[in-house]
Amino acid sequence: MLSASATRIALLADVHVTPGNANDAKLREAIAEINGGDADVVVLHINTYGGTVEHADSMRSMILRSKRPVVAFIDNNAASAGALISIACDSIYMRQGGNIGAATVVNETGEAMP
Repeated sequence: MLSASATRIALLADVHVTPGNANDAKLREAIAEINGGDADVVVLHINTYGGTVEHADSMRSMILRSKRPVVAFIDNNAASAGALISIACDSIYMRQGGNIGAATVVNETGEAMP
């Protein structure tokens, strides 16, 4: 087991509100850093009620292609797109009282899609 001082972590600051272009870029940068050898793991700090399928799937795909571990820390909520992103990670950790789930694709009016 590595000591804390021997392990370098790339931290994706936050996935708040909605997964989107800014978070896609942060995640891409963090994964490129660990895959380039500068860190051991990416920790995603997740607190979101969801976002667009396009951005969530983009982030999920980046996580699945990572050559090194990506870990989710759910601070409060990982609903909908947040759940999809979280379950793509190698491990999921949650604070006490955190929630994950309700990954349903909806249209612009909020109705579930087939």
